[in-house]
Amino acid sequence: MRSSLVRLLPAAARCRLRAVQAQWTTLDRRSSYRALLRQAERPGPVGLVSRWCGRRYGWALPGGARLIIDRPSEWMQSLILKQGAYEPEIVALSRQHIVPGELFVDVGANQGQHSVIAARAGAIVHAFEPVPRLADRVRDNAKLNGVSGRLVVFGTGLGATIGTACLYENGRLDDGSHSLLAGIPAASVQTHEIAVTTLDEHLFSQGLRPRLVKIDVEGYEARVLDGAERTLASIRPMVIIETGDRLTDQLGESARSVLARLVRAGYRLHRIHANRPLEQITLDAVTGELANYWAVAA
Repeated sequence: MRSSLVRLLPAAARCRLRAVQAQWTTLDRRSSYRALLRQAERPGPVGLVSRWCGRRYGWALPGGARLIIDRPSEWMQSLILKQGAYEPEIVALSRQHIVPGELFVDVGANQGQHSVIAARAGAIVHAFEPVPRLADRVRDNAKLNGVSGRLVVFGTGLGATIGTACLYENGRLDDGSHSLLAGIPAASVQTHEIAVTTLDEHLFSQGLRPRLVKIDVEGYEARVLDGAERTLASIRPMVIIETGDRLTDQLGESARSVLARLVRAGYRLHRIHANRPLEQITLDAVTGELANYWAVAA
């Protein structure tokens, strides 16, 4: 099927594609391959070849993983092309604690960068991504990395109780601002009714014990933690969580009240910085700005 599609390309495009295919293992370490991928949204043969390469070979991530790049103007993909990973400080931290065969739970997986890096390192990954097209993208990235057997994608949301919720899919240059809360500025908004479960139900119903849980849910962190009380109390996984006052105030919450749940569960808090070591902090030091935190059972 793929060869048939290639034959439909103009001769000049086929020639360029053959050259890229012959050199792709080394091109992604050079600016020429990056420049090629940045042409993906152009019309005509150049854009077609660029998208083909971005979907077939992707872009190299830490640890040997690869991620599909076909919208280089999108915020996350543009940063991945620029600096090698999105949120590289979180990638570096999680890679230190990923253990082959252990479970990593990615709550708000988006395009699947953290999931495929963990799976490539040998972890079992449960990725929760309720936006349908992004859940499909995580599956595509799992296939690209040859880890579909140990990376399972769930199209459900996580919250405080089992039921349904309205998901707001926000049309923005940043494809990571979809939420179970309304109010994020966007050019367009699509809504989806999605199934919601709790982390406790997901884990305890199957006898699962995660080593690491990453939570990035655009303001819904309090409800995810409310549905994870048993997990925090008895399994005590390490937690990476993004939170801030933005959107959480719709639930009567704040970054401080979100993180207070972890403190009450007996966790130590550390703020994650881009270019500095982890900073152990108390709740009094938590501000309302959006930030990433590392929580470890005391």
